[in-house]
Amino acid sequence: MSEQKEKPKWTNQKGYRHFFSSKIKTIKIDSLRKKLLSTDKLHNFFPMLRYEKVETKYKKQNVKKEEHDKCVYCVDEKGKIHRSNYKKRRCIEYASHLDATIYGFYTQEIFLPIYDSILHKDKILDEAIIAYRKIPTYDNSDKNKSTIEFSKEVFDFVIKTGECYALTFDIKNFFPSLCSEILKKSLIDLLGEYNPDIICDKYEPFIFENINKNIEKWKIDIKNNKLPPTLYHIFKNITNYSSINLNDLKINGKNYDEKKLAEIRKKGINAFFENPKDMRRFIKEHKIRIHKNKSISTTDNKQKKFKGIPQGSPISACFANIYMLSFDREIIKGLSEICADGFLYRRYCDDMIVVFKNKEILEKIRQLFNNQVKKINLELSMHKTESFSFVKENDLLVSKKEIYTQYRCDDHKKSQDTGNCSICSDEIEQNMVNYPLTYLGLEFYGQTIQIKPNKVISDVRIKKPAIQKFYRELDMRVKRQVKRSITYQNKHLLEKPIFFKRKLYRDFTLSGVYLSKKIGIRKMQGRLLRLKFSKLRNYYIYKYDLKYNKKEDKYKSNFTTRYWGNKLSFAKRCDYIFYEKMGDSPRMLKQFGNTKVKLKERINYWFDKLC
Repeated sequence: MSEQKEKPKWTNQKGYRHFFSSKIKTIKIDSLRKKLLSTDKLHNFFPMLRYEKVETKYKKQNVKKEEHDKCVYCVDEKGKIHRSNYKKRRCIEYASHLDATIYGFYTQEIFLPIYDSILHKDKILDEAIIAYRKIPTYDNSDKNKSTIEFSKEVFDFVIKTGECYALTFDIKNFFPSLCSEILKKSLIDLLGEYNPDIICDKYEPFIFENINKNIEKWKIDIKNNKLPPTLYHIFKNITNYSSINLNDLKINGKNYDEKKLAEIRKKGINAFFENPKDMRRFIKEHKIRIHKNKSISTTDNKQKKFKGIPQGSPISACFANIYMLSFDREIIKGLSEICADGFLYRRYCDDMIVVFKNKEILEKIRQLFNNQVKKINLELSMHKTESFSFVKENDLLVSKKEIYTQYRCDDHKKSQDTGNCSICSDEIEQNMVNYPLTYLGLEFYGQTIQIKPNKVISDVRIKKPAIQKFYRELDMRVKRQVKRSITYQNKHLLEKPIFFKRKLYRDFTLSGVYLSKKIGIRKMQGRLLRLKFSKLRNYYIYKYDLKYNKKEDKYKSNFTTRYWGNKLSFAKRCDYIFYEKMGDSPRMLKQFGNTKVKLKERINYWFDKLC
């Protein structure tokens, strides 16, 4: 097999800081593949680094009543549903650089090609699973679909169907709840089902050649319901893993020895330690606790079951899809029997949606999802299980939702226990209200009329909480930057504070994201060099570098692309896909308003307040 000119993505050096940096030795990629798949000397995996990601979310307050299967929303005097904030905590664990490279190899060249080749057999199943996969926008296309195209497919199906219904489901604590025994069985079934004759066009032929060679060696283990030694080693380390808290590297309230970190950085190593020996010595001296994955108590003492896989490793997403393969098949099989008029089913990780026409089968679909989720030892989140109906009003399709409301006074808006309050009502009212279908960060209100030109278009908007989060982050970043500039001014006794705006404009305005198509003039070696920016993609920033070539005695230019995306560039891309392609005027970018003016206002506000 010939050596590939371009290096595969799993060999790329990781940019984040871990215990120590471990680069791959400069050897041939083919020999590296053989080394990773050989059973002579299996790799010893290091503990992962973990941290807790806390997100403050704002949600309409609801109470679960025993007599109602659905949530009851609290309404105030003005008829508005009260919102309350809560903190969502998510534990992120990420592997060391060398471990991540090995996980990336098994993901991109073993499990994912086999998984995609199996999905390639069934067209409905292939279209239904959309998370963590490369799905081209059209046949033989280099561009892949994003969440915007996936949501547009669902909304277009609703408009095409007309009056219909939609159910959304979400699995509670998805990654931390995956059972190791079911995952192991799913991996064995996946290998046993693989057909060497079916090749997926997404991958290069040499990947399937490697898989076919190894499948013949693994046949005996697969027939005995066992994973091959190399694959079992990966499975064991991703289920029975250990981790260390990132905050434990901070001692006595200070960061880990900054002088030592600076010395390591000078050597070109972005890590906490120079080598594994230093890491082990540090853990023993400071008695740092190593956390192990949760195990499930079983009657069989010989084999332990583990619950959950790390949310942050390169192989976790692939294993999650393989875990849900049997679930997806049973759901599609059940929906095809229940829905005679046709249906649409999509699953993005643990977010699922079903669109159908007949209301009478709504409870059957709910029961189908509940039964199938229990079979794989998972649980549905009842608060995120919602039903929507699309009804025609004035020849326009409108999204509605049936909600249960209960009146609460000002004193008991946030509290669920009202006691013997005479003002609060005990009656629960049932109402059909206009409520958007939320899917993959977008809200679908139905259809609306556009004045210029006068025609019916789909009313799609970005979620309001996402816009509120954007402006909260803007305010926090500006406040932090102003504080730094004032402290620097006081420390060095400057007349005016030095305030850097480039990153703020890049992250919170369109002028920082998009590069205008103009002629850039740059002076170098006493002469003007002109560079014309033409036919550039407007969401890339092009960096112009010059390198001197001794042989030709000339300066040669090198173009390198760098992506600086933010919520505004996402909104502009949504406008292009939903509206501008159809010749309609954009709508989603207008939801943010004039961000440049608001950014200047917040800068002036914090300077006036803190100075």
